[in-house]
Amino acid sequence: MAHRPNGTQGARGDGEIGREFTPPHGVPSPGGRGRCLCKLSAGVTLPLSESQLVIRDAAPGIAVAALRGHVDAASVRTQRDQLHALPERGIYRIVLDLAGVTFLDSAGMAMLVGLLKRARAGGGDVRMVEPADDPVRHILQLTRLDLVFKMQESVEAALRDLA
Repeated sequence: MAHRPNGTQGARGDGEIGREFTPPHGVPSPGGRGRCLCKLSAGVTLPLSESQLVIRDAAPGIAVAALRGHVDAASVRTQRDQLHALPERGIYRIVLDLAGVTFLDSAGMAMLVGLLKRARAGGGDVRMVEPADDPVRHILQLTRLDLVFKMQESVEAALRDLA
């Protein structure tokens, strides 16, 4: 069954298109129509393809970038600019907090790898906080990005490792 942002399902071979359903990762919007709403572990609800990026300075030369929601082609454009600006500002040690990420596609993964390359080119590194969402964690394992990035269980552990 193909999940679509408008809350309908694709053809499953039975010829039914447009039947309402509850996506496996969330609940449909009120009335079953409209954009899917994904429930995050922190109790925040974001519509499909919406995400948040919050960057804070943790220590001199170290930043924490917390991503929430869907990290996909729709959100990567602005997030990439913000994240890639960190090495340009001389911040080469970065903690990527993926604990609140509910979806990660290839565009999102490319953005994360690009940040890692920029940080290492400046003599730094990136630590990744493990996603709480099992499908996102599974994608990182399938693509072996969990071996490329040094994974940590918490932001605090990642900061200790970078210090």
